[in-house]
Amino acid sequence: MEIHVVAMCRLFPVSVAFFTTPYKKMELRQLQSFARVAQLKSFSEAARTLYITQSTLSQQIRQLEGEIGVPLFVRTTHSVELTDYGEELLPAVQRVLAEATSCQDRI
Repeated sequence: MEIHVVAMCRLFPVSVAFFTTPYKKMELRQLQSFARVAQLKSFSEAARTLYITQSTLSQQIRQLEGEIGVPLFVRTTHSVELTDYGEELLPAVQRVLAEATSCQDRI
Protein backbone atom coordinates (compact mmCIF):
# COMPACT_ATOMS: atom_id res chain seq x y z
CA MET A 1 0.00 0.00 0.00
CA GLU A 2 1.40 3.39 -0.95
CA ILE A 3 0.38 6.72 0.52
CA HIS A 4 0.94 9.85 -1.49
CA VAL A 5 2.74 12.60 0.43
CA VAL A 6 0.14 15.18 -0.66
CA ALA A 7 -2.39 13.49 1.64
CA MET A 8 -0.45 14.80 4.63
CA CYS A 9 0.82 18.06 3.15
CA ARG A 10 -1.28 20.22 5.44
CA LEU A 11 0.83 18.95 8.34
CA PHE A 12 4.18 20.13 7.10
CA PRO A 13 5.55 23.38 5.69
CA VAL A 14 7.13 21.92 2.55
CA SER A 15 7.90 23.89 -0.58
CA VAL A 16 6.13 23.55 -3.90
CA ALA A 17 9.39 22.17 -5.31
CA PHE A 18 8.93 19.18 -3.01
CA PHE A 19 5.77 18.20 -4.89
CA THR A 20 7.18 18.83 -8.35
CA THR A 21 10.04 16.38 -7.87
CA PRO A 22 9.49 12.77 -8.99
CA TYR A 23 6.72 10.92 -7.16
CA LYS A 24 7.53 10.28 -3.56
CA LYS A 25 5.93 7.52 -1.57
CA MET A 26 5.72 6.35 1.98
CA GLU A 27 5.61 2.65 2.63
CA LEU A 28 3.63 0.94 5.36
CA ARG A 29 6.80 -0.57 6.78
CA GLN A 30 8.26 2.93 7.21
CA LEU A 31 5.10 4.09 8.95
CA GLN A 32 5.07 0.98 11.16
CA SER A 33 8.69 1.62 12.07
CA PHE A 34 8.00 5.27 12.84
CA ALA A 35 5.04 4.37 15.07
CA ARG A 36 7.01 1.69 16.94
CA VAL A 37 9.98 3.98 17.62
CA ALA A 38 7.56 6.70 18.78
CA GLN A 39 5.83 4.20 21.08
CA LEU A 40 8.96 2.67 22.58
CA LYS A 41 11.21 5.75 22.39
CA SER A 42 14.07 3.46 21.45
CA PHE A 43 15.50 2.41 18.11
CA SER A 44 17.03 -0.76 19.53
CA GLU A 45 13.82 -1.88 21.26
CA ALA A 46 11.72 -1.02 18.21
CA ALA A 47 14.07 -2.95 15.93
CA ARG A 48 13.92 -5.97 18.23
CA THR A 49 10.09 -5.99 18.28
CA LEU A 50 9.93 -5.53 14.49
CA TYR A 51 12.46 -8.36 13.94
CA ILE A 52 14.80 -6.16 11.90
CA THR A 53 18.26 -4.80 12.53
CA GLN A 54 18.72 -1.40 14.10
CA SER A 55 20.52 -0.18 10.98
CA THR A 56 17.57 -1.25 8.80
CA LEU A 57 15.18 0.58 11.11
CA SER A 58 17.34 3.71 11.09
CA GLN A 59 17.47 3.60 7.30
CA GLN A 60 13.67 3.35 7.06
CA ILE A 61 13.24 6.33 9.38
CA ARG A 62 15.84 8.37 7.45
CA GLN A 63 14.05 7.56 4.18
CA LEU A 64 10.71 8.63 5.65
CA GLU A 65 12.22 11.85 6.99
CA GLY A 66 13.81 12.49 3.60
CA GLU A 67 10.53 11.97 1.77
CA ILE A 68 8.62 14.23 4.14
CA GLY A 69 11.44 16.76 4.32
CA VAL A 70 11.47 17.23 8.10
CA PRO A 71 13.06 15.47 11.07
CA LEU A 72 10.65 13.27 13.01
CA PHE A 73 12.87 12.43 15.99
CA VAL A 74 15.42 14.17 18.18
CA ARG A 75 18.09 11.57 18.78
CA THR A 76 20.68 11.56 21.53
CA THR A 77 22.94 8.77 22.69
CA HIS A 78 20.48 7.87 25.45
CA SER A 79 17.04 8.89 24.23
CA VAL A 80 14.70 9.38 21.30
CA GLU A 81 11.94 11.99 21.35
CA LEU A 82 9.45 13.07 18.71
CA THR A 83 9.93 16.47 17.15
CA ASP A 84 6.90 18.73 16.80
CA TYR A 85 6.55 17.35 13.27
CA GLY A 86 6.68 13.81 14.60
CA GLU A 87 4.02 14.63 17.19
CA GLU A 88 1.82 16.03 14.43
CA LEU A 89 2.38 13.05 12.14
CA LEU A 90 1.89 10.26 14.70
CA PRO A 91 -1.95 10.36 14.95
CA ALA A 92 -2.25 10.31 11.14
CA VAL A 93 0.13 7.36 10.92
CA GLN A 94 -1.80 5.49 13.60
CA ARG A 95 -5.03 6.02 11.63
CA VAL A 96 -3.40 4.81 8.40
CA LEU A 97 -2.03 1.69 10.10
CA ALA A 98 -5.41 0.95 11.71
CA GLU A 99 -7.10 1.30 8.30
CA ALA A 100 -4.53 -0.99 6.68
CA THR A 101 -5.11 -3.61 9.36
CA SER A 102 -8.87 -3.28 8.97
CA CYS A 103 -8.54 -3.69 5.22
CA GLN A 104 -6.46 -6.85 5.63
CA ASP A 105 -8.98 -8.23 8.11
CA ARG A 106 -11.84 -7.71 5.66
CA ILE A 107 -10.12 -9.55 2.83
